[in-house]
Amino acid sequence: MGSELRNLRQQYFLVYGIEGAIAPFLPVVLATQLGLGRGEIGTVVAMGGLAILITPVLLGAVADTDRRETRLLAGILVGTAVSLLAMTGLEGFGAGLIVFGLYSLAFEPTKSLQDSLFFTAKRSAAGLEHVSFHQVRVWGTLGFLLPGVALYLPLSLGTGTWIVLAVAAGMAVLSAGNALRLPQPARPSAGSGAATPPGLGRSLGRAWKVARRPRLAVFGIAMLLLQMAMSAYLAFYPLYVTDVVGVDVRWLGLIANLGVGLEVGYMALYGWLIRRLGWRRLMVTSALAQGSRMLALAVWPTVGVVLGTQLVHGYVVITTLVAARVFLDAQAEPGMRHALQGLYTMVVIGGGRVAGSFLGGLVAARDLQWLFGVAAVAAVVAAFLLAWTFGEDEHIPG
Repeated sequence: MGSELRNLRQQYFLVYGIEGAIAPFLPVVLATQLGLGRGEIGTVVAMGGLAILITPVLLGAVADTDRRETRLLAGILVGTAVSLLAMTGLEGFGAGLIVFGLYSLAFEPTKSLQDSLFFTAKRSAAGLEHVSFHQVRVWGTLGFLLPGVALYLPLSLGTGTWIVLAVAAGMAVLSAGNALRLPQPARPSAGSGAATPPGLGRSLGRAWKVARRPRLAVFGIAMLLLQMAMSAYLAFYPLYVTDVVGVDVRWLGLIANLGVGLEVGYMALYGWLIRRLGWRRLMVTSALAQGSRMLALAVWPTVGVVLGTQLVHGYVVITTLVAARVFLDAQAEPGMRHALQGLYTMVVIGGGRVAGSFLGGLVAARDLQWLFGVAAVAAVVAAFLLAWTFGEDEHIPG
């Protein structure tokens, strides 16, 4: 188990490290490396965001067919590295639209693929059956934090923003190599009598059939509302902090890292929280914590509230990014595990990101504090839906 678990942890560390390198610097990189204006940056990022509606579910279904998931994951990570490096030598809006689009199409499926690969390996790789998802996922949080710290010195010394792309591409190459060492679930041999893997269309159809079940459909709506609230928060929180509260822009990174840093502690406590609270109370209190956080920002625009609301960030994250994936996998059936995770990524994560950012922009155009008030209402509605979904506490492994 030692090497398999180590490789899984390394995979999460490296993949989330790619995002940790790119996300904080993305607008600056697009402006300095590709020469894009503000309006062009918004268009390029928006078009790139559409990738989450395409490749996660498509490649998830591909992974459910008789193909090696590890090779598929390695391949799209190589594509991620190539597109990142291409950004260092291209300029202009058209080039930016193409190369950032290719990066998004390649990178977006990596997280859902490695999540479902973990759950599949947990069922088939000897020694991993007692490993909980949060024990692996926490390495993603650590990986996300590292690049921001590592890049501080070279950027302070005047190194160009190409270093951001180089670091992210390097992590993508390392993660591609590591992907080939991940535990590969055994395939049934010919003539063994085991069911053959489904075709692409059948895998997608089976995932959609499971997703339409009343309990899972209500769960999906609840998580969609939470994702919309989170997306609106992520899109407009920096403007709220600087324009409404009056905090200098140089403090934004440190404030964000406060919440992400505390996320590590919540990840470590995930198993204990599940045992102490049970699924129903954990999911409902997390949604209410998100609602309370948004309400506080709407009503009390102060530095104390800005800092204090970061304390519950990790509590929200462990349910939306960890518990939700574990619950989803518990509902999956053989032959459509990857497709179901990809479908969730497309509809809930992608749909919530697009809808939350778009609708949030309409409200934010009138008043940023009203935006957080609306987000609070969405989170409270989600809490009621989750209370129905988890009407009876149950044991869900993972």
